[in-house]
Amino acid sequence: MLKKLLTGCLTIAAAAALALPAMAADVTVGGRAHSSLVSTSYSPNVGDGYSYLDIESEGRIDVKAKATAGDFSFSGRMEIRSNYGSEHKAITGSEYKASPVILQKYFTLENDAFALSMGTKWFGLAYLTPFVGLSDAVDRKCYGCTDLRNDRISLMLKEVGLEVVLGMDSENLDSADGTGDAYTGTQVGLQYNGAFGPVKVGLQYLSTSYSMIEYKNSTSKTSTKQDGKTDTELTIMGQYAISDAMFVELDYDSISNAPKSGDANITTIMGLAFSMALSEAQGFTFSYDMVANDNGTSVSTDDTTVNKMVLYFTQSIGGGTLFAGYMSDAAATDGEATSTTTAIALGGRMDF
Repeated sequence: MLKKLLTGCLTIAAAAALALPAMAADVTVGGRAHSSLVSTSYSPNVGDGYSYLDIESEGRIDVKAKATAGDFSFSGRMEIRSNYGSEHKAITGSEYKASPVILQKYFTLENDAFALSMGTKWFGLAYLTPFVGLSDAVDRKCYGCTDLRNDRISLMLKEVGLEVVLGMDSENLDSADGTGDAYTGTQVGLQYNGAFGPVKVGLQYLSTSYSMIEYKNSTSKTSTKQDGKTDTELTIMGQYAISDAMFVELDYDSISNAPKSGDANITTIMGLAFSMALSEAQGFTFSYDMVANDNGTSVSTDDTTVNKMVLYFTQSIGGGTLFAGYMSDAAATDGEATSTTTAIALGGRMDF
């Protein structure tokens, strides 16, 4: 089914590309910049805790070029992000010199009915909640985000709200077992976004299977730990608009990492969020997310649970936003006490 669908899409794309005459592209440049003063405190389950202040910042440049002829358009996109957070300072010793990261780079052929893309492209849901996610130091759990950016072929059916992706990545080396053997990952995904009156829904399924590439970097056919492994993720999200200014959201995420033999490591994430606009320029959000991990062994004391609470207040000023955020992240391993991380962020973000 997927093979026939992919073959048909490539045929359509080739025919459309041959039909497009030479044309000039419209180039747009956008991006965002944000920075926040963050106060972080950590209380471990054993031993002494610590607290510190830090200034974190991030910037992005998003370049798009699009040309149109008849019913079709052809576009390309490249998005670059500066690294953020104090953990990246170890790269060069100075955060402002931190190496940039290429987030997305792909081309798209589209018309009113479909969009066919190929390259490194975002594939995830994150969350539907407004007034949150302005600082990377204080943010909700991300839903449908196990493999946000990868090399993929993507087909978007616009009228349906359905996206189908096929990913192939064969430039991998297995360092986990010390062999350095090569393996390939084949990925299939579906994502649906729809609105039904005051209700918004998001559904996503992503499955990646791994297999060894025999003799590429090894003289033997010895199986690596990646060989036969399968990763799957199922995400369900729903938001209800109580009014034009008030929203409630429920989220569910199930992630399975299954080896070729043995039990799978399963992570379940469930979340609740409430957001409300106080005026045209102000809003706040409260969210609660719970993460439960079953490590797939009979040793239950190795299972973990994380409870995360986030509170955000935002104030828009023109095209920019000032924000204040609070996060509490409590992690517990069965049979042990809880360790807690809290953070308060004050900052601003400008999208352009």
